[in-house]
Amino acid sequence: MPEFSYRAADASGTAQDGRVQAATRAAALRQLRGQGLTPLQLTDSDTPTLTPAAGGGATADAKPPRAVPGAAPTAVPMPPMYIT
Repeated sequence: MPEFSYRAADASGTAQDGRVQAATRAAALRQLRGQGLTPLQLTDSDTPTLTPAAGGGATADAKPPRAVPGAAPTAVPMPPMYIT
């Protein structure tokens, strides 16, 4: 059975990391929600993670984590814009 790594928030808003075994991604999300957790990130444990390569870059074979449907979007800070 596939294993998924997750980051989820509990009822108090505290982030938790862990792993869950489920037949599908959807089943893993149902398990987490059934435990009272709000999934923030869910990745297949077979997916390679970013690891530092020589020169400080990330390895080319790594895949970014997929967004969890229904989770709050992650804010990306934007530089200030100046009108001249």
